[in-house]
Amino acid sequence: MTYQEFCSSFLTQLTEKRELGVRPGEVQFYPEGLSEGDVRYDEQFVRETNLRYNQTESDVLIGDYVTVAKAKNEQMKQISRFSLEELYDRQVAEGWESVWKQVQDSLHAAGEMMETGVLEQMHNYEQIRDKLVIRPVCFNDCRRELREYVYERYGDVALVLYLTVYDGERGLGTVKVPRTTADGWKLPRKRVWEDAMLNTYVAAPPRLYLDPVDCIHAPYEKGEFMSENSAIQKLDPERAPLLTTTRKLNGAIAIFYPGVKERLARLSGGSYYVAFTSVNEACIHPAGTILPIRILRSLKHLNRTCGEAERLSQKVFFYDAEDGSFKTVEF
Repeated sequence: MTYQEFCSSFLTQLTEKRELGVRPGEVQFYPEGLSEGDVRYDEQFVRETNLRYNQTESDVLIGDYVTVAKAKNEQMKQISRFSLEELYDRQVAEGWESVWKQVQDSLHAAGEMMETGVLEQMHNYEQIRDKLVIRPVCFNDCRRELREYVYERYGDVALVLYLTVYDGERGLGTVKVPRTTADGWKLPRKRVWEDAMLNTYVAAPPRLYLDPVDCIHAPYEKGEFMSENSAIQKLDPERAPLLTTTRKLNGAIAIFYPGVKERLARLSGGSYYVAFTSVNEACIHPAGTILPIRILRSLKHLNRTCGEAERLSQKVFFYDAEDGSFKTVEF
C-alpha cells in the first residue's frame, strides 16, 4: 500500500468505525505545504505542529496531519492531532490494528481530559494548584516549543511545568502550562514552582536502589533514603545506585527534589557525578570512584540504544558538596 492509498483509506475508515465515535464534521485534514492564503490555513496550528513534530519554526506546514475536534460545549473543545506519516509507518511495521489502537487511545485520553473539567479551570490558580507537577524533558529535543511554556533549564535538561488532567487506570495525562496562563495567575514564579515541586514529590517520593534490579516490582518502602533512620546510610563506592521515584515514570525528577542532592552527598561521603540514563532514572557515582569520561562514554552508548522518548541528557552532571552547585561536566 502506498502512502497516498493509506491516507485515503485512513480518512474513510476514521468516520466509519463506530467504536471510534468520530463524525465527519469533527475531522479536518491539513495537507503538507499548507501556507498563508490557503483555505483552512491556521497560523497557530501550523507553527505549533511544525515545532512539535519537526522542531522547526515555519509558517508552511511540514507533513500531512488530521485533527479530530470533540466539543463538550461551545467554549470547550479538545483536539486530537495525528501525523499521517507516523501512522503510515506504524501501519507498515505493525498493521492497521496498531494504527486504530493508537487513534482510539488518543481519542479516549482527549475525552477524559475534557470530562475532568480541569482544563476549564486552568486560569484559576487556587482550583488547579494541587494538580501542578514538574516533569523532566530533553531541552535540545524541544527547545523551540518550550519558548511558549514555563520551564527551568539545567544544562541540556529542562524541568517543565505541567497540569495533571487525569491520573488513573489509563495512566497519567498531563499538559504543559503556557507562559501566558502562568502570567495570568499574577503570582511569583517561585511560589508556583515550589507548589508544583511539592505536588510532584508527594505523588512520587524519591527512591534509591543500590542494585538496579531492585526497582522491579519494588514494594513502596524499598529504596527509601531521605530519613535519618533509613536502611541506606552509606553508598558502596564500587556500585552506582539508581535514583528514581516510587512511580518510576519521569523518575529523573527526583534529583531536583528539595534536599535530595544534599542527602546523596552525605551518603556518598562528598561530591558525586550524575548520569541521567533515561527520563525515568539517574545513576549516582561518588567522586573518585570512576573517571567522568567513562561515565560519558557509557551514557552516550546507552542513548544510542534507547528510544528518543526515553532520552533525557547527553551530559554528565556534577554535584559539588562544598558549594552546593549542580553543573554539567565540561570535557
